[in-house]
Amino acid sequence: MEEDIGGESVFSTSTEIGYAHMRARGLRRARFLFRLLAYRGLFNVLLRTLGLRFLTILLYPPLVRRFFLMQFCGGASRDECKGVIDTLWAHSVGSILDYAVETSGSEEEYDAHTMEIQRAIHMASKEASLPFVVLKMSSLGNEDLMARAQVTSLAKEDALVGRMAEADENAKAPLSEEERTQLARIEERFEEICSECAKMDVPLLVDAEALHFQSYVAQLVYAQMEKHNQTYPIIYYTFQLYCKNGYDALVSAHKRIQSKGFILGAKLVRGAYMEAERARAEKMGYANPIHDTKADCDADYNKALAYSIQHIKDIALVAGTHNEESCCHLARLMQANGIARHHPHVHFSQLYGMCDPLSFGLAHAGYSVSKYLPYGPWRKLIPYLYRRAMENSALSAQSRSEVHQMTAELQRRKQA
Repeated sequence: MEEDIGGESVFSTSTEIGYAHMRARGLRRARFLFRLLAYRGLFNVLLRTLGLRFLTILLYPPLVRRFFLMQFCGGASRDECKGVIDTLWAHSVGSILDYAVETSGSEEEYDAHTMEIQRAIHMASKEASLPFVVLKMSSLGNEDLMARAQVTSLAKEDALVGRMAEADENAKAPLSEEERTQLARIEERFEEICSECAKMDVPLLVDAEALHFQSYVAQLVYAQMEKHNQTYPIIYYTFQLYCKNGYDALVSAHKRIQSKGFILGAKLVRGAYMEAERARAEKMGYANPIHDTKADCDADYNKALAYSIQHIKDIALVAGTHNEESCCHLARLMQANGIARHHPHVHFSQLYGMCDPLSFGLAHAGYSVSKYLPYGPWRKLIPYLYRRAMENSALSAQSRSEVHQMTAELQRRKQA
């Protein structure tokens, strides 16, 4: 498929380009996996009924585990990811190392996770194929502590935080001395990582979190942005455009950085916690913070892309989306505004193992694009994979699309 404007091609999503890095055997294996995932009803019931046990059972047979992890993960370690990284980079697609091990809550594990992120930063500093590293704040400390800190510091300033605080009595509980020490350690870990990124000149994408502690995360990220983004975007905050206030949050953040003279690193996503956020709002009795329709979410996402391009001098944008229409919209905005396809303030990103014709098509056309590449020991990746599956309400439709594209490419090769 050719996307064009004014008669000039913007990028192609042809399967020939999108699957050039895969042999027929790998394509058939991936198609088989996506056919399984396309049965959303059965998959959903098993996930919700058995939870983590379902994925543990599903992935226990070595052959199934190999299929699943090979499709969506880079390996058990950074070294094991190198083959995938090199394959992607041979087609001008970068990799974003994502240490996707979710901690069980001990201070020792939080410290170990911090050290692993720092090792990933050092690796990225030596490789053009690794343009970013990624971090989730919940991997550095207890999210309940961050939620309570959010209420303490922001309930009067942020209307949504205030409504959440009113609905959650537990969030109002004062922090003990030990908890304040743990909270300070979270902030120290984050500052260590940000300083290392600045020292090594490696941009950091701070992933989105659930809304009951997202504003606290934002406060920390903006402080590090002001410190490190004076001339070059090092720290990026993730804006969730499925939130009704997502677009306004972007505009407000931009006005804030304009007054202070630094660059806003903005990763734009639709959002990953839609079902959980709606359920939490209903349970606690506050207004649903998530857009009521997909069309509203899509409109705000594309509006945020346009705003970022309009202010490209002081907004560095990472468009994290599998939505082909939004990618085309951003490409057209760049062309209409005379912005080079390889502009350092514009980057596209998708998950490894998904939407390859989109990612490789963008890269083939000269845009900067990377894949999120999760890695870690397989048993410790199960919570991450489970969360991804539970969050992705569009899994069935996406899987059917993947099956259709892979089938088309296999047929093309047979006829070639």
